[in-house]
Amino acid sequence: TGYTAPTLHKGEQWYIDFYCYDPVSGKNRRKKYMLDGIKKKHDRLVYAEELKAELMSKLRRGWNPWADDSNSRAFTKITDVWKYYSRYIDKMEKDNVFKKKTAIDYRNRLKLLMEYNADRVTPIIYIYQMDRIYCQEYLDYIHYDRDVTATTRNNHRTWLSAFCTWCVDKVYIAENPCDKIKVLPEKTKFRDPLTP
Repeated sequence: TGYTAPTLHKGEQWYIDFYCYDPVSGKNRRKKYMLDGIKKKHDRLVYAEELKAELMSKLRRGWNPWADDSNSRAFTKITDVWKYYSRYIDKMEKDNVFKKKTAIDYRNRLKLLMEYNADRVTPIIYIYQMDRIYCQEYLDYIHYDRDVTATTRNNHRTWLSAFCTWCVDKVYIAENPCDKIKVLPEKTKFRDPLTP
């Protein structure tokens, strides 16, 4: 079935756990929900039974806790998503929506992201893994490892956010992970306020 039934455990800690297949690791992984935050035992038991029933219902419908439960395309391979995005750039350039310079810039940034992923100790495989942490680490790589200015790093963030917005539009991910990644302050030329 790819999963086990959610089970309630009582003891020093109360929790519900179950195992579900994770395609990234290729094996079942344990998912755990802690219940100690609910102080009264009666309330905790009622909540636990409701949660067990809800989890079981979702698992039967094909929900997987290792991907966004609202997104059936979350397990699309990242290499396929990049391929589709590359075709999108080609189409936008052909239709004169993107200028040639913009299309070249987008392709170069996509190539850099692909190279970064390939060089990681653990490259991501599926699009749902491209979360906020991944995007932040990529932008840190751009800023620190490639030793670029804050302005250049911010330009990469703008492109990455646009790519993620495209992924949201295509229903590969539920939300843009770049939305909560801040733009860095950029160096400005000093101007003496007393100089006219």
